[in-house]
Formats: sequence, structure tokens, C-alpha cells
Amino acid sequence: MRQQKFLNQIGVAVLCAAAIAMLTSTSYADSEGGWSVSNLGETINSADHDAFPTITKDGLALYFARGYVRKADGSVAEAWWDVDDWDIFVSTRSSLDAPWGEPQRLPDHINTDGQEHSVSLSPDGHWMYFSSDKLDTCGGLDIFRSYRNDVGDDLAWGDPENLGCDVNTAQADVCVIYQQEENSDLATLYFVSNREGSIGGMDSWRIGYDPRSGVYTDAENVLAVSSPGFEGHLDPEEGYIWTDREGGFGGGDIWHSDRNDEGDWLPPTNLGDSINTKYEEQLPSPFDHGRIIYFPSDRPGGIGNLDIYIAEKSALKH
Repeated sequence: MRQQKFLNQIGVAVLCAAAIAMLTSTSYADSEGGWSVSNLGETINSADHDAFPTITKDGLALYFARGYVRKADGSVAEAWWDVDDWDIFVSTRSSLDAPWGEPQRLPDHINTDGQEHSVSLSPDGHWMYFSSDKLDTCGGLDIFRSYRNDVGDDLAWGDPENLGCDVNTAQADVCVIYQQEENSDLATLYFVSNREGSIGGMDSWRIGYDPRSGVYTDAENVLAVSSPGFEGHLDPEEGYIWTDREGGFGGGDIWHSDRNDEGDWLPPTNLGDSINTKYEEQLPSPFDHGRIIYFPSDRPGGIGNLDIYIAEKSALKH
């Protein structure tokens, strides 16, 4: 019911968010011990929905989306999936030990009165990828990107451009994550979509991309981590997944997948009840070699509706 209502409201199965993780092959998802979870607090979280976090590689900027409970027609959104206006915000800090600063809303040429969310950054920090249903789309939610000259200015994003209707479809094509291929100029873009060929509400997909020529390959379903349920996010660096597939604790959960020696994805496993609950746990944005995860949840005790939490692998705390 939750997914169907969301499909009816915006013509897609789910919003997603994504993060560019630190470039490393080491994962802590399966190390001994649980996760220590805490709310990021009132500076970041509000009475509205605060979700879709993206922690930057240096850990000094946190992009996220705020979904307003009050809808355009004056009614109150029933839940996060019923929100009709999401805006992208960013909060920064001077060091990893410093507190987060007051979030700033990105300019109006990025944010509209529709849905903008699901930020990820290119490894060099010049490109921001995000999703929108109100800019010039091929239908529904599409993937856009925006360029900035100054990688130190988190508000200096230029006019967005659609990745094109050879990449986007009339269905939902959202949450792209840019993965630079090792020892290569080529990249792989991971995203989720309910396009033709999907086996569930939303599936994980990928396409190859050559930044020199701007050429994209055909999209390929990542079947090993797709399911008849709904896949909201796949982080290709650390293998963290947001999904509501069977075997979870309820709502969306955070899962993890490894790759074999040939680079193929393996069936994912649930991260367990030290991080997942019967409520929503959504798109995980990893940091510090996957030891830390930023994620949204609507569990009791939050500040608003969906709040952003931080989880740290307990066995690795010093």
C-alpha cells in the first residue's frame, strides 16, 4: 500500500538518494559487533521530513533533502511518500570534530516547487547529480546534473542539464551514483528505475559513461541485487543497499552486498537489528571506509518525521 500510494502520487515507486562514498575496497559491514545509532540533532533535522543524505568524501559537507509536510493544496502529507515538494539543502562544518552548520537551501534554479532530491557528487567535486520531476524531464523523475567551478562553494551550482532521454525514460530514473573505474577514464553510473525490464517496483540499474566523449552505454539491470520488492539505492563503493525486500524487519531496511573475485554482485544480507527497526531505515550514505553510515529513519524519538541519523560500527570505535 505504501509503495502503491507513492506510485499513484508521482508516477514512480520511490524516491532515492545516494552518496559518493570514499574510494576504498575495505568494508566494515560484516565485521563483528553492531551499530551505534544517534540522531544528528535539531540543526539538521526539522519538523518536516529530512532525508536522502549525501556525505561528501572529505566529510565536511552534508547534502540532504527536506520534504515539506504542508502540501501545495494546503493539506498535510500523510507520510514521506505523499510529500509533493522536496528541496535540496547543504550543511557544512570546518572539521570532522566541528558541529554541523545551519543548513542552506540551494538556489531556485536547482530547487522548484516540485521534487528535487537524491544528490550525489562526481569524484572531483565539480558535478552534482540529482533528481527532479519539475525541470525539463523525459517523464516523471529524471536524473540531472549541475556544474560548479569552485569545489569549495556548495551553493555555486550552475544551471542543471538533463542527462538526456537516451539515459532517462518516461518512467522513474533516479539516484545516479558516479563510480570512477579503477585505472581508467571511464565511469559507471548506478541508479534505480522502474523502466521496462525491471522485476520489482524499482530495480538497481547501471550504465557505462565516457566523460571524454559524453557517450553512455545501454542500461543494464543489476539483477543480483534487484528483487520483486523495491530497491531504493545501491552504493557501488561499499555495497550498502536500501530495500524493502522480504527478510527485513519492516518498512525499508539497510542491507549489504559483497562482490566476488570476478566483480559480480552477491545476494545481499540485512545489517541487523542494531541499525534496522520495524520502521523506515532508508538510503545509506557511507563514510570512513563504510564504518559510518548516514541514513534517514522515522523511528520513534525523532525531532520530526523522517530524521537523519548517524550509525557507527560499534566494534571499531576507539
